[in-house]
Amino acid sequence: MNSYAGYETNTRKKTKYQVYQRKRVECPKCGSRLMDESIHTSSELRVMEEGITWEADYYPKCKVCKAEIGVKKIE
Repeated sequence: MNSYAGYETNTRKKTKYQVYQRKRVECPKCGSRLMDESIHTSSELRVMEEGITWEADYYPKCKVCKAEIGVKKIE
């Protein structure tokens, strides 16, 4: 704990475990960060366009390119 003007403040630092417990999942259309997933999980991603009958578990929307992405959890 650090003290500042008589007050104690709690400063937290990330440990090595906290930094590497997630991996980045990128948008398949533009490559921007879509979400994070556990290092023990695998996902399949597809851009959802008209005429695609692929069933996904989640349907997030990319904040950059505005594409609807289908995410299926594999493992």
